Amino acid sequence: MEIPPKLAPGKSGKPIKLISNYFSVDVPTGEIYHYDLEIEPFHNTKEKKRKIVSTLINTDKIFKNRPAVFDGGANLYTKTALDIGSELRCQVVLGDVKFSVRIRPVVKNVDSGFSIKLDPIHAFFSDEVSSVPQEAIMVLEAVLRFGPSLNYLPINRLLFYPPPPTNICPLSGGINIWTGHRQSLRLGQCQLLLNLDVKGGTFYPERPLLDYFAAFLNVPQLSDDVNITKVDIMRISNELRGMKVKKTRLKFGSPGRVQRLTDKSAKETKISEEANITVADFFAERDGPLKYPNLPCVEVVPKRGLFPLEVCETMLQSFTKRLNDRQSSELIKFTSRSPKQKFDGIIESFKKCNEFKDTYLKEFDIKLQNELLKLEGRIIDAPKLSYQKEKAFKPKDGCWNMKNKQFFRASSVDSWIVISFANCASLHLESFTKLLFDIAIEHGMKMRPVKNICIVCKRKPVKDILNEMFQEFKTDLMVVVLPERNKTMYIDVKEFSKTKSGLVTQCVMDVSVSKKCKPSVLSNICQKINAKMGGINTLLEPDGIPFLLQRPVITIGANVLHEYQEYGMGPHLATVVGSLDVHLSKYAVKHSLQYCRYLTGIPYILDLTFMIIDLLKAFYCNNRGKKPEKIIFFRAGVCDSQFESVKSHEVQCIREACLTLNTAYCPGITYIALQKRHHTRFAPQDCRHGVGRMGNIPPGTVVDSDVVRPSGFDFFLCSHFVTQGTSVPRHYTVLEDDNQFTADELEKLTYYLCHAYAFCTKSLSCPAPIRYAQLAAQRTRQWLSAKLEKLNFEFEDYDKMQPIVEELRSTMFFI
Repeated sequence: MEIPPKLAPGKSGKPIKLISNYFSVDVPTGEIYHYDLEIEPFHNTKEKKRKIVSTLINTDKIFKNRPAVFDGGANLYTKTALDIGSELRCQVVLGDVKFSVRIRPVVKNVDSGFSIKLDPIHAFFSDEVSSVPQEAIMVLEAVLRFGPSLNYLPINRLLFYPPPPTNICPLSGGINIWTGHRQSLRLGQCQLLLNLDVKGGTFYPERPLLDYFAAFLNVPQLSDDVNITKVDIMRISNELRGMKVKKTRLKFGSPGRVQRLTDKSAKETKISEEANITVADFFAERDGPLKYPNLPCVEVVPKRGLFPLEVCETMLQSFTKRLNDRQSSELIKFTSRSPKQKFDGIIESFKKCNEFKDTYLKEFDIKLQNELLKLEGRIIDAPKLSYQKEKAFKPKDGCWNMKNKQFFRASSVDSWIVISFANCASLHLESFTKLLFDIAIEHGMKMRPVKNICIVCKRKPVKDILNEMFQEFKTDLMVVVLPERNKTMYIDVKEFSKTKSGLVTQCVMDVSVSKKCKPSVLSNICQKINAKMGGINTLLEPDGIPFLLQRPVITIGANVLHEYQEYGMGPHLATVVGSLDVHLSKYAVKHSLQYCRYLTGIPYILDLTFMIIDLLKAFYCNNRGKKPEKIIFFRAGVCDSQFESVKSHEVQCIREACLTLNTAYCPGITYIALQKRHHTRFAPQDCRHGVGRMGNIPPGTVVDSDVVRPSGFDFFLCSHFVTQGTSVPRHYTVLEDDNQFTADELEKLTYYLCHAYAFCTKSLSCPAPIRYAQLAAQRTRQWLSAKLEKLNFEFEDYDKMQPIVEELRSTMFFI
């Protein structure tokens, strides 16, 4: 992939000394030998494979004085070549089972035979070669991981440590939290690095299945006469489905997974359709009477056997289902650690693993530094922000407030009403309406008093009621009060606004009317209303990036949601937003569904050309016929392996869109990929340089050396203030840059755009165009999910079923 050249690190900002969750790695020269390993009878669990191979390495004389590691799949690596010719077959006895293991060299090419060369790693950092073979990194990761994986619990790329009995952290619903870590090797700017990050995971512990049953029923102890409804059985059956269980009485073969609970009790359920004996009687004859014959049975697959709950026990296993709200809250509370706690945990995990790594590291001559990598970052100055009749100011620690401030360009609301679908007292509604009006006036909005406050009591469709109010009052704005967490009503309100009336609506939860009717809350609501009505809340003063003032520039944010696999077709929802004004404060949005029934696994946006054409036309119309001379495109949701395909397709689409408008139109394109799902963390070396209660790195901290990629230009930027846990910087990679920006210009532009969000008085964790794209996608997803529930809905009807009315197409209706 052709990418822009490496830029000199930026110089702007105040230096800050940081530590990172990286460790330096020194690797030897020479080679490591690669073998394919096959086990019979076949076992698909990596845990069992590791035990078999570990036993083989420790007992077979062929491995004497020949260090070897296994990756858990089919790859065996040795420091010296095995004297096995073309194939070796061995026997391994594990328990009472005999396994046959076949080992064969993996031939690479004529020159290297079956070895993996490590010399390219050294040549790469000496600028002698342009890339490192991926298999050289994979073999080193296998060496680093093999020892710990034999002693801890590996789940995908994570390693978890069983908590001591005195330190178990339970969640509601009968699951426990375990601490673990994720490790991976990365090519740093000048050296090979080990990245290690501490993670929390959820697990089912080993316990009687009856205990889970009692927990779901919310009773301290089960009794045979406990009242269980069909709804209870259905709910518990859904919770238990897929859980691994073993039988604790009699010998009923290997463990299995829960398929379902029976509708009838053990004394009513027959052991099979052919047999004339119930499950309770069957077990009574062979193992004594059941204690709870009135409870349902559990069906266990793959052999579809029926067993009483009391003879089953859950096995230790990871919890793979979606956590409910309560569990998510508990997990976040447990895993949210300050940077000091986070990095103390990283060092502790590093030491734990080193107990089991050391032997293999020495055998393969790999040296791992024991100290966290120290580096230097910079704190970029925050941009200046302007309000009406207010001197420009710089936010402190990524925060500011609206007290005694007027919007830079306040909108007018000539007519508005309040409609309540919630159970709010009329006194609360009147107080809320008055305070909302007062704060809007305080912020400079030209708003007339409310026309009407309507409390809905009729049992009619939401859209019908809204239409009646709209026809009666001919209003500019509807403030709609909804019951908390009522998504259906919210979707109906927005569909009426977007596709029927073109009316601006602002939804408010009932708690904001009653319990949280505070000036700060209503000030945020006013910011949304002002932006939707065409106003500008705050002006971003581009002092540090003057090119924004010199020529027209459009900033674009793009995001793709991949969340409809459950409906069988798996469409991807692509959302692109583009700025409409020189202040980078107003945005238009375009959506597209990608039909993955025919095209699966496509990471790029198929219809991007047409979406960009529409956004460029909107910019043209809103800027008196001026076309943007620079296009700055931020793309979220792309992993490293997708960079080449996404960049080549989407940059080409942007160029085609420009040429479609005019064959001579070739604006400079800067294409930046944003990643938040990475595992790089930073903390101040001196805790006095941290901000907030947690002591995180200050907003504006940028790192563009040491831990960045060795080629191209990328940087880490923490642009937001964090109140809970350790801040997660965003990782930006420049994949195209016709505009030839400097590092300082790119970093400042990115950080400044994090302050340009319309209804928030805090800097965001990502640039505003990306956040708008994500928000617009979430709004459309809610609407689309409701449509998917209708059996006659087809994805091909998507564009026809969401015609945004003309009045809203160039407004920020999606906020």
